[in-house]
Amino acid sequence: MVPSAVLFVPGKSVQYYVEYAGGFTSDAARDRILVIRATGEVLPARKVRTVELGDIIFVPTRVMAERLRDRQAEFDAIVRSITAGAIVFRVIDTLVK
Repeated sequence: MVPSAVLFVPGKSVQYYVEYAGGFTSDAARDRILVIRATGEVLPARKVRTVELGDIIFVPTRVMAERLRDRQAEFDAIVRSITAGAIVFRVIDTLVK
């Protein structure tokens, strides 16, 4: 229920990071976990063998998972837009320095 950051450890699984961040809540949709790559790619956790540096693990509630399922394309577009904006900002920030 509370977003948290966990120090990256190479080779660890999604399960490791969820447990280290406090585990699942009683209403977590464990079958709907998403991994958002730093590139903006959104993958179901079951297709991710190991977490990479910069990945975000999103564990929705059951209610949230139902709403996301209905709007998956919109969610993907929003995540890609945010990621692209962050990358552009970082490039500009690096060039200005």
